[in-house]
Amino acid sequence: MRNEPETEMGGADRRFPKTSWSILVQLQDRESLAYRKALERLLGLYWKPVYCLIRHAWGKSNEDAKDLTQDFFSAAVLEGSLVEKFAPERGSFRAFLKASVMNFLRDDAKAAGRQKRGGDVRTLSLQMEDFDLADAIPDTRSLTPEQLFDAAWRNFVLARAIELVEERLRADGKQAWFEVFRRYDLEAGSVETSYRNVGETLGLTPDTVKNHLTRARQEFRNAVSDVMCETVESEASPRPTWPGRCGSCSGPSTTTR
Repeated sequence: MRNEPETEMGGADRRFPKTSWSILVQLQDRESLAYRKALERLLGLYWKPVYCLIRHAWGKSNEDAKDLTQDFFSAAVLEGSLVEKFAPERGSFRAFLKASVMNFLRDDAKAAGRQKRGGDVRTLSLQMEDFDLADAIPDTRSLTPEQLFDAAWRNFVLARAIELVEERLRADGKQAWFEVFRRYDLEAGSVETSYRNVGETLGLTPDTVKNHLTRARQEFRNAVSDVMCETVESEASPRPTWPGRCGSCSGPSTTTR
């Protein structure tokens, strides 16, 4: 199973809705014109942690995990009342969704429900492509199901934030900011990385590298906050851990090098 490809859903447009809470509101009115788009946005935000939880924590094959991921969203969201049951005062939607998946998988009748509902015919069809999660979560066996779900969610938030900051900086004509950020924080694999050697590869002075990096990190922090908002998280929700030089998503270390 280790050599099987992972699975990703989603097309080229990976933009987030402007207001995450509006997704939940729109999903409560199944007759509205916005319902289908809201459903697609919800799936785009949360399908990957659900898939990872099912596949790795429950030892499912790639294809079985695909099927069960679709079954969960079909049964819980499309046919069920998952969204209506969510109460914001009780915690984040992510925690609620995680518990719902665990309950779904523990229920043998629901886990086998795809056969009872008519074999492989489903009311929800997710478009999935292949991706490799091993680079993001290399040791899935050491994590509990809850930890695995959260790790997949954090990876999604950070990956999307990096995409978002690159899109924004390039759109603003500030590609150099992102290139400095990418080379110094995202790709640095050696303690020898410095403002000077990054600048030499880009034709920039060390001071310019430092200034670009400071501004790019602020844009990255903003992007993380934006992604967090779009994943229906409360202000009290813990921020994901930055995988680079520092240890928090408040941004990488700004130590002069």
